[in-house]
Amino acid sequence: MKALVLTQPWATLVAIGAKQFETRSWDTSYRGTLAICAGKGIPAELGGERGHRERIETEPFKTALRPERSPCPRGGVIAVVELVETFRCEGDPPPGAPWQEEHFGNFSAGRFMWELRHPRPIALVPVRGHQKIFNLPPDVTQNVLAAIA
Repeated sequence: MKALVLTQPWATLVAIGAKQFETRSWDTSYRGTLAICAGKGIPAELGGERGHRERIETEPFKTALRPERSPCPRGGVIAVVELVETFRCEGDPPPGAPWQEEHFGNFSAGRFMWELRHPRPIALVPVRGHQKIFNLPPDVTQNVLAAIA
């Protein structure tokens, strides 16, 4: 199974369906099932742990994450979604996207937005993450498949 690591709280937002578009500086030709992994740490450029705590207490994060906001699990697969399409960003979320989407991604012109559908949240399945899209180890894939069955 293919997987992608997202930093918290964005991983949880995807898992609960509050974030339907993941924005990236790169595109992918992959379409299909995608495990969403919550990264273990919070990068310094995102404010580290303090920035994370402050972010989840501000709107629209606070409302979208209630009651999931605590604990925002880390270090493994927390959901499975379908990556249905990718688009080049033109500066705004796509028409018809929920209003909060503009706060949950970087839609700057030239970036790419990945349309994610049918989120299926699961209890944390630990896995070591990687850059870009990667293949989950077979034992982790089995555990994820069992969790969504």
